[in-house]
Amino acid sequence: MIGTDKQMIHRKKKRMRRIVVAVAVILLGACIWKLARVNAIVPKLTDWEFSKASYSQTERVRNTIALSYLVYGCENYDHLSGTVSELLDEYEMGIIKENFSIIRATKADPASAVFDSAAFIKKYVGDFRLLVALKDSKSSFYGAAFCDDAKKCIWVTYCGSVSFQDTIACVGLAAAPGLTRQEKKAFELFEQVLMSDEVQKEAYSVILTGHSLGGAHAAMVSMVSGCEAVTVNGADGLAVDKINGILGEEPDEYLITNYLTSPKNGKFSYLDFVQRLMFLGSYKKVDCHIYTQNSYTTDAHSVFSYLTFLNDDFGEPMLPDESACQIHEKKKY
Repeated sequence: MIGTDKQMIHRKKKRMRRIVVAVAVILLGACIWKLARVNAIVPKLTDWEFSKASYSQTERVRNTIALSYLVYGCENYDHLSGTVSELLDEYEMGIIKENFSIIRATKADPASAVFDSAAFIKKYVGDFRLLVALKDSKSSFYGAAFCDDAKKCIWVTYCGSVSFQDTIACVGLAAAPGLTRQEKKAFELFEQVLMSDEVQKEAYSVILTGHSLGGAHAAMVSMVSGCEAVTVNGADGLAVDKINGILGEEPDEYLITNYLTSPKNGKFSYLDFVQRLMFLGSYKKVDCHIYTQNSYTTDAHSVFSYLTFLNDDFGEPMLPDESACQIHEKKKY
């Protein structure tokens, strides 16, 4: 019995030592990670002053939705040029039709719920001209800048997640102490825009935009540059926390607006759960317009999920009335 008791005491002490070592390793790793984040470097972009773009809130949201969806198709091609309408007419980008988990209240035929997303894109940003695009195959980064020459504004649009590499980039957004390769490319694209004649000689204004991971890239560049960002279901909270940690301070003002969607009737959605979990910080520090979807839509994360439809015939999609949104206004910290 005595020998057995000694063995039990020995095992308990051994188990305790392992726990202490594990806790020590975790704390040491956290300290190293924190030190690495504090010493991380972001590009210096604060010397630029941007004029306010002359768009209404509705125009900002529509353009964001249209361009954010467009770049998902553009990333499959190299050496693109021309207006958005010309791109849609010339290339079959796989984005002409969209049904994003739409359901009909009276018809079971999924095909009848499809609407022409290309027509929506053409209507609102068809005259926009592609200025520059940046594609990085190693990290799966893609982004493009479009010029609205009528209003002298450049829309820098970052693509969201479409590949396993993008999933790794999402993890890096939260876990990597410094900028990931994709995040560095996001700044690189913005710097190319800054060097353009449109900015240098013609004083074009600039708006950053994107969906999901692309929204995070837009938010990060916004915080460093002081440029306005408008995102749809963007991972802005993670981006805000990361840049604040690297800079060691918060900006006087957050120039970021994030448009979020929740599933209809409060039903559980895995994507909505992940969205709320990952993007929670953005509710506190940026403008958030949260819309609970109508009876026709179930996908809580699609680019188009912020849109609603006029009727069961799936006519032209439209933005929800602001009275249907919970608006969390940004605060100055």
